[in-house]
Amino acid sequence: MTAYSPSVTVLILNWNGREVLPQCLDALLTLDYQAFRVIVADNGSNDGSLALVREKYPAVQSIDLGQNMGFSRGNNVAFSRIEDKSELLVLLNNDVYVRPDWLEQLVSPFSAPEVGISGAKLLFPDEIHIQHAGGELEYPSAMAHHIAYKEIDRGQVDDRREVPYVTGASLAIRWSLAEELGLFDEHFSPYYFEEADLCYRTRAAGYKIIYVPEAVAIHHEAFSAVKFDAQTAYAFHCNRLRMVLKHYTDDQLLNDFIPAELIRLQTMPMSADGLESIRRAYLETMLALSSKDALSDSDRTILGALSQWWEASLRVDPEHVPGLILGKPFIDPLFRKVLAVWQLFASKVLFWPIVKRQRATNALLWRAAQELAMRSSDVQDEELVAKELMSLRKELRRIGQ
Repeated sequence: MTAYSPSVTVLILNWNGREVLPQCLDALLTLDYQAFRVIVADNGSNDGSLALVREKYPAVQSIDLGQNMGFSRGNNVAFSRIEDKSELLVLLNNDVYVRPDWLEQLVSPFSAPEVGISGAKLLFPDEIHIQHAGGELEYPSAMAHHIAYKEIDRGQVDDRREVPYVTGASLAIRWSLAEELGLFDEHFSPYYFEEADLCYRTRAAGYKIIYVPEAVAIHHEAFSAVKFDAQTAYAFHCNRLRMVLKHYTDDQLLNDFIPAELIRLQTMPMSADGLESIRRAYLETMLALSSKDALSDSDRTILGALSQWWEASLRVDPEHVPGLILGKPFIDPLFRKVLAVWQLFASKVLFWPIVKRQRATNALLWRAAQELAMRSSDVQDEELVAKELMSLRKELRRIGQ
């Protein structure tokens, strides 16, 4: 044991993890570290995993959240319910099992007061290939990836160093800092960029993010990994844009990110599903920005850029128009027609003056889509639908005048 042994709370957020929890908890309870406790926060499991913890692991505390709150909110709520504070909070996935000196190594950087967060080296279950050795965001695109991902571990990432972010699968943070920052920003739900945002906020508060290669854990990523389909791609791009808007300076947005995103759209090969996901993300971000009571100069700049990206994505594949955001199949053809109207009037409506017209257009389109979705179970009269679309065109013309 090292001389530095702060008190630690290991918090495990669990959802239907009965299959993997025993391996995780067995490894934790044999650690050669005195000043720590383990808490399992259950996210509304229905597989008996909470009962398993309470029956088989009496030394482990438990919190029943009662429902699946997702990663960010689940951790936040569980953290808020812990009455006795420790010096450090460690977040650990339920499908991770740790090596004997993992915790001792993970907390060791906190002897330096400038360290705010530390993260472990994660290996795949073969214990040969690297899953995580710190994370980074490509600049300016903000595409996220883990350092040395899937490389054979030959010691190439065995130096402690500062990194942009570390994964929440095995992350330590000062308790006081977690309280100050509010842990995770729940706007990043359901997934992607939560840990990156936390680490960026930590650095902005004056602390360092340290990757600790001596703290080794094995992660069964397949158990907790999110299937990357059209819906998750949409969530990824929504939160990528959120991350950029939250953390980039105005100069970075204007001079680097905006033109790079346009070039990426025009040059990167994308599937039809990929294009639909990113278009939905652009539209959602436009709607979120347009709904603000007061727009900053950077908001106006981003709204203009979003409209440009939208148009560029349509030029890449003009035949593929995205389906309905609300996911109601009957409305898809109607919403495609709404978006076709959007195409006709977008350039006129969105640019001069961009903010006033764009906000009005976004609100009109969104209201039309919502109204159609609410009536999705009704029998639709084609003549009535045609009249509604004609009315929509007239309203768009009025906005564009």
